[in-house]
Parts: sequence; C-alpha cells; structure tokens
Amino acid sequence: MNCLKRRTCLNLRVFSVFLAFFVLVCSVSAQPVIELIYFVPKDVDDLDQQVDLKKIVDYVAEGQKFFATEMDRLGFDPKTFEFNKDIVVVHGKKGYAAYKELNDLRAEIPNRSAWHKDNIQVIFLAGRYDWLGLPGVMEQKCFAKVNDPSDVRCKDYVIMPWGLGDKLNIETITAHEIGHALDLDHITGKSNYLMNRVREVVPGVEGKLRDLELSIESAEILNASNEVSSRPDLIMVNTKTDIDADVNDDGYIDLYDVLIVRSGMQNSVKYDTDLNNDGITDEVDLLIVKAKAMEAIVAASPRKRKVNITTWGAVKQK
Repeated sequence: MNCLKRRTCLNLRVFSVFLAFFVLVCSVSAQPVIELIYFVPKDVDDLDQQVDLKKIVDYVAEGQKFFATEMDRLGFDPKTFEFNKDIVVVHGKKGYAAYKELNDLRAEIPNRSAWHKDNIQVIFLAGRYDWLGLPGVMEQKCFAKVNDPSDVRCKDYVIMPWGLGDKLNIETITAHEIGHALDLDHITGKSNYLMNRVREVVPGVEGKLRDLELSIESAEILNASNEVSSRPDLIMVNTKTDIDADVNDDGYIDLYDVLIVRSGMQNSVKYDTDLNNDGITDEVDLLIVKAKAMEAIVAASPRKRKVNITTWGAVKQK
C-alpha cells in the first residue's frame, strides 16, 4: 500500500471514529431547567457578592453531581438536573422584613425562561436565616395564560435562606429542596437518605452530600422524569491516566474499541473491557475508551502539529 493510500485510509478511519464518537456521546438538550437567583433585600448589606455567587454555583453543582453519582450507584443512568450557572442578581425594592411569602419575591424576579413548563427557580435570599420557620422550602405557583385560561402551567420555586447560620448546611438542604422540585416526596427509612423528612442538623457541623444517599424509590422516580438527563461525565473521578484502552490490541484506540466495550456492558466478550479494574464493565469504562478515542483522533489529525495531552494521560504509543 503506497503512502497516498495509507493516508486516505487513515483519514477515513479518523473520520469514521470522529463521527461515531459524537453519535455515541450526544446527550439530551443542554437547555437548563434550573435558574439560580441571588435575591438581596434593600436593607441587607455587608455582603461579598462575588464570593456568595461562587458558593451558590458550587453548592448546586455538588447537588447535580450527587444525583448523577447516586443514580449510577443504584443501577440507573447517571441522570441529574441541568442548571444555568449565570446567576440572576436581584436587588430587592423592599427591606428584609417585607418578604414574607413567595409572591413578595416573585413579583421582583425576572422570568428568563418564560412559560417553560419545567422551569425551576432556586432563590437564595440574602440576610434571611429561615423561610416560614424552615431552613429551605419548595413552593409551586400555577398560572393560566391570559388568552387561554384552560392552559395552566405550574412553576417550582425553591427558597433558600442565605443567612450565615444556614451556610453550614446549605449544600444538603439545597439538594433536598431541588429533589422536591423534581417530584421527589419525603420518605422514611435510613436517616441518611437525602429525602428523609427529619435529619439532625448539628449547630456548627457542616452537612455534606457525600454522607447522604438517594433511596431506590427516589431513583425510580427520577429515572422516569423528563426533567433530568444522563450526565456520565459527572461521575468520572480518580480515573487512572495509564489505562490501556486499545481493547482489541490492533494498535489503535478507535470505534472498534468503543463498540467492544459497549457490547461488554451487556454481553460476554473475549476481550478485557473492565478498563478501570473495578470488577464490572459499565458506563465509566465506556467513557474512558471514548475519551481515549478522541485523543487518538486529535493525535492523528493532519491539521494538528502538536497534541496537548489531556487529563486522561498520554495517547498510547505502539
């Protein structure tokens, strides 16, 4: 085979893997379901807004990862909610004491995703230590279109008091209330279930999601919901960088390896498809081989003179 033919074959191979990769990794719509609002009453000051905004995103992101990880642990797709990291900052027109119910807040909050039936707004209310005597609450408001009273849509609002004392447990409470907005009810059972009605809050002790679990009942509800989507990338942690992803040992990490691992998730195959050696062939192994295949595509591209090695490690050299 001459050089021209070899290059043609290589380009065809690269193109086929590239195309197949994007077909395999495409997920559902990236349009966020959850909008974040940082609401500051008129008489609340002495805030470090930038620090607060970062913490809010971090707390919600931890909740997002929690749901994905727990859904995966319980044998479902790693489904979780999507959220918009571009937080809306609202400077209230009234003082702290004037905001006593949802309508007091709602009237001043812009609706960026107007009339989206699955819209959820999580409101972090600065200066408040509780809302209706609770450390967090989910409320629903239903509306009818003016020109069509029969068309009623409901929107979920999560209100999170953003007082200093509540910051110790804001991570777990936020995830709990978002769970309600995703149609999860309170449950009984293990004390460390996220959706348990009563969970001890120890003053001065920070609550962490890593200490909690999602019940199988909650996972089944989420699995059937159209408000969550699969996010396997959120469970990719502590992956070895020296993993050999050339499953069929043909000298390439490509579509064939991806398909073999995918088959190994459901069937017995003659190759070792447990790439991370955790005892099972699952979505994590599939993600590893996909990532390695993309590295190989970049390395083989004739338009690239230099390959920046990613966190997955160096492309395997044969």
